Formats: sequence, C-alpha cells, structure tokens
Amino acid sequence: MKKTKLFAAALLATSILWTGLGISCSNDSSDDDSAVEKPDTGEQGGSGEQGGSGEQVDLSSYYKEYFIGAGTDGKVSPGAFDTWGSGTVTADNEDGSVAVTNGTGWGTVACVAYNNVTKGYFSRFAYLVLEADFTGFTVDATIPTNGGVNIQIAGSAADQQEISAFAKTDADNSNLKTYIIPLSGDKNPFVKGDLAEQTQIAVIVGGTGTFTIKKLYVASAEAPAASNTALLAEITAAQALGTGATIGTEDGNYPQSAKDALDAAIATAQTAADKTDATQDEFDAALAALSAAEQAFKDAKIIAAPTAILSHDIPANSTVLFDSNGTSVVSNFNTVWWVNEGAGSYNTTDFSIADKMLKLVKFTLANDCGAWDLSYDYNTEATLHLSVYANQNFKIKPVMADSASTGKDIVLSVNEAGTWEWVDVAIDLAAELGSADFNLKQIGFVATAGSQNIFVDHVYVTEAN
Repeated sequence: MKKTKLFAAALLATSILWTGLGISCSNDSSDDDSAVEKPDTGEQGGSGEQGGSGEQVDLSSYYKEYFIGAGTDGKVSPGAFDTWGSGTVTADNEDGSVAVTNGTGWGTVACVAYNNVTKGYFSRFAYLVLEADFTGFTVDATIPTNGGVNIQIAGSAADQQEISAFAKTDADNSNLKTYIIPLSGDKNPFVKGDLAEQTQIAVIVGGTGTFTIKKLYVASAEAPAASNTALLAEITAAQALGTGATIGTEDGNYPQSAKDALDAAIATAQTAADKTDATQDEFDAALAALSAAEQAFKDAKIIAAPTAILSHDIPANSTVLFDSNGTSVVSNFNTVWWVNEGAGSYNTTDFSIADKMLKLVKFTLANDCGAWDLSYDYNTEATLHLSVYANQNFKIKPVMADSASTGKDIVLSVNEAGTWEWVDVAIDLAAELGSADFNLKQIGFVATAGSQNIFVDHVYVTEAN
C-alpha cells in the first residue's frame, strides 16, 4: 500500500477467536468528515451485549492519527501492513482509501492488519475509528469466529489482550458505516488495562466481495504529550532478560559479548528516557532500538546444532512442505508462511549442514506456532511424515478447513528432555483427525516451552495408493 509501505516489514498471522462490542451507526453520506465523525453512537452490541458509551461523540475537533485515509493531523506509530494469511487482496485508491477483497485462507473472510505498532501507542488515545463503505460486499454474520464486522487490538506480550469493538451480528450492508470504539475500560468493557502492551490492530469482516476502508484512525482531545512510560517498561524488561540469562559457552548459554551489547543498549535507552525535553518520536526511536537489542541478544543464544541428518527417499507423489534437499513444492495452493499463535514471537532461519539446508525455528514462549497454509484436499488416507532435531517435546498441529476448532495438537516426544536428538515420525492423519476425506488447511509446529528451538529436515504428506 502506498501509505503503509513506509512501515517496517513484519508478519503476525493468526486466526483470532473473539466476539464483539462497539458503537455503530449507518451513514449514507459521502466523504464529509462532519457527517462521519459525529455519529449517533447508539447502543448496538454483539452476542447479547450492549455496546457503546451511551453518549454522543463529536470528534470534529479531536487530534487524529491515521492508519488509512488522507489524514492531516499526525502519522501513526511505525507498523507493518499485512493480511494475516487470510488471502485478502488489497488495492490502494488515489484518495488514500483501501479496497479490500475477501480471501479464503480462513474461509470467506477479509482481514487488514497492522503489526509492530509501538508499545504504548494505543494507550495515548481515547477512540479508534473505522469508516468503511460496504457497497459491493455482503457481510455474513453467521461465519464461525469471524462473522460480521470485527476489530481487534492485540498485544505480543504474555498478557496479550484481544478486544472486540463491533457487533458480530452487524450485517447491515449500507453504503457507508462508521464505528467509534472507546479505548478505555470505563467506556468499553472489553478493554482490560491501559493497552500499554498492544502492538497490533486488525479489521476483520466475514463475507464476500469488495469493500473500501475510507479511514482508520485513532483520536484524542488533543495531541498526546510525549511519554516515556513504554520505554521505561521496556528497560525493565531488558534488564530482567539479561539478569535471567546464563553467560557462557555451552548449549543454552549466551556469549559475554552479547550481554555487553545488551547492557550498552539499556544504558543508551535509559539516557533517552531521562531526557526531559524529548519528543515522542525520540522516545519511540529509543524503544525500537532497545527492542532490537533485546532480539539480538535472544538470537545470540548458543544452540547445539546437528552434526548429521537422516537420509530419506521422499516418494514422488508426496506433497512436500519442506525438504532440506531444496525440493519443496510451493504452488498456488501450497504457500509456506509462519504464524504466531502464542503471545510471544518466533523467527526462522536457514541452517546449512553438508549439502543440506535445514530450517531453524526459534520460539520465545510456549504455544508459539509456525505453520504452512495448504488448502489441499485429501480423499484417501493420508500420512504426515516429518523429521525434526529437538531437545524438548514439541507439538505438530494439523487443521482441517471445515473445522471450527483451532486444530489438534499432537505431542511428539524426545527420549530425554535437554538432550538433542532426531525425532522421525509418520502420523496417520485419518486416525488423528477422525476422517480419511478432508481438506487440510494448515500444518503447524507448536512450542511446548519458552526459548525453544527446533531444526526441521523435512515435512511431507503421502496418500494411500
């Protein structure tokens, strides 16, 4: 997107389960801000809840920062535009709006999201506003988990919150709708805490067709004063990270050089936090630099790498998700992507050994998940084969497209916790999923503990002859 490509690239893709609450009002006017920013908040709610603050909201004089739209007040905190693996297609319009066409990755759902918004950003504003034109889009409120019009502000910390802002039963396809969502708990019971940890925002609409997001922005009565609260919290977290690490040269240790670099970054961040005349941009830049230093420290953790890998002959008729020989099959129905299903983070890197290229997957917290999106039909018995180098139990998660659940976790065990070994298994998917005729939507790896790492050699599926 023209406006959003300024943001740092990142991916957080996951399918989120939630219900909604919000302030909704239909408005068939055009692009007149005085009409769309002063709606009657009403008392429309979702799932039996009453929504709204019960007050008229006039935002015409409010300070605003825009994610989408031709905003003139201020810019949003840096983030990355994404569609969370939903298959949603977006297109920029000349007026700064965004056309959104539903995907099929989660069923018929459209999703537009921003990841990596600076911590503490949402807590500085009173309202979140979405203005969308649903002409050409049929909203479906009956879709499980993502039906109707939804919005989410979510975090990436262990206390991740998910707040829903709109009525899930809202299937009013009027041309123009404006939703005003209070960002404080006294006006919106779905808001828990001060939103200090929330770093993601997504608009998710169940249904088919193309709608237009005219504006997506946050608003406050006046421009927020510069605050170092988020930076101070991150300094505390970074100090705890360093204190809790074991410095050394063994598996699981951190090099002294990495600890020295982290300590230097903490000192620099503290200097920035203590600056009395700093701007918000300066505080945010210091926060970003410290977060990068924390990640660099985590990445420096010493990992015992495999010295040899198992030899396999993969049948020619297999669906190959990953193979260290470089023969992975990636087609229009089989796209590799990684999705965070926990509250921490993950990253993947290539790891070379001999003439093979393994995939090293690093998880930070239990239940973090990396997955392949498939959308592949199996009409005979299928077997999932995988070979993974691990020193802790981990889980594999197959998900069927027609399943309302989040998939089934299959625990794969090592012989002795803490000792690295190859886990080489074949899983009868028909037995595990209870059907020999199904559409496989995802296959994911799931961490069972924090700071877990695995090396993936191959993952493929075979069908019975």
